[in-house]
Formats: sequence, structure tokens, C-alpha cells
Amino acid sequence: ARFKEADRLVKQMLANDKANAQGRPVEKAFTGVLNPSKSPTRNGKTSAREHFAECFTLFKNDPTAMRRVSATTFDWFTAGTHVTLSATPLEP
Repeated sequence: ARFKEADRLVKQMLANDKANAQGRPVEKAFTGVLNPSKSPTRNGKTSAREHFAECFTLFKNDPTAMRRVSATTFDWFTAGTHVTLSATPLEP
């Protein structure tokens, strides 16, 4: 029974890794809010993951600056859309 459970957990981890490599749902959705080419930092322009991380950091640390960069992005974070999407299960 323990072997089957361990095997199931390993398969689940591998499926999650594969899904994460393709981008998390919140990162994918965020690229539709603010084009990564308009990311407020150079690092944010390197990938969807970095784009989301840089914008979220700016929103948390300097919301006024985030609003100047993109009012739509500021509203997206303020509405908690990122929280709702983060609860979305990864597809294996």
C-alpha cells in the first residue's frame, strides 16, 4: 500500500513539474492583462513567469507606481484575480 501511494505521489509531482514548465494558469492569464514587452523591468521581459513576478512585486511594494505603469494591471491585482487563478489546479 505504501509503495502504491509513493508511486502515485511521484507521478503527481512529475505531472505538476510538466504543467509548471508550460506556465502556471495565473502567469498565462497575466500576459493578456499587460503584454510582457511592456513589463516595467528588463527582467520582466524575459518570460511570462518573470513578467508576473516583477509586476506583482511592484504592485505590493509601490502600488502607485504600478498604477502609473498600467492602471489595468493595478485593477487586476486589486480585484484579486491573481488569487483566484492561483487556486486553479494544474493540468497534468
